[in-house]
Amino acid sequence: MVHRTALRATLSALSLGLLLAITGCDGSGETYSGLSYSSGTSPTALVSWTPPVQRTDGSALTDLAGYRVYYGKALNSMSRIIEIRNPGQTSQFIDDLNTGTWYFAVTAYTRDGLESEMSNLGAKRIL
Repeated sequence: MVHRTALRATLSALSLGLLLAITGCDGSGETYSGLSYSSGTSPTALVSWTPPVQRTDGSALTDLAGYRVYYGKALNSMSRIIEIRNPGQTSQFIDDLNTGTWYFAVTAYTRDGLESEMSNLGAKRIL
């Protein structure tokens, strides 16, 4: 079971500044109220983030276990999840995205299974 509330008090509000880089893109990125947005013809997105290094109390985060990349075609329904069990990994390619707008967010989790809140959102429109 995921314990987002418990981790909220301990893991900094996710210094996972989500950056959405687009591979094979012919469009330029824009930002709309914290949402990183890009468009292009490539059916691939590269989601990158900065890992959290401390808890909200300022102590070092020493039990980071990995990340979850959430994505989907609706902001309120990002039901696809890629689990990354390597806390040193800071990006993930997502392939085979079909036409439309895709939304992305990242969470971090600890060895105890506590999961942070989602990072800011990113989006890519596949033409």
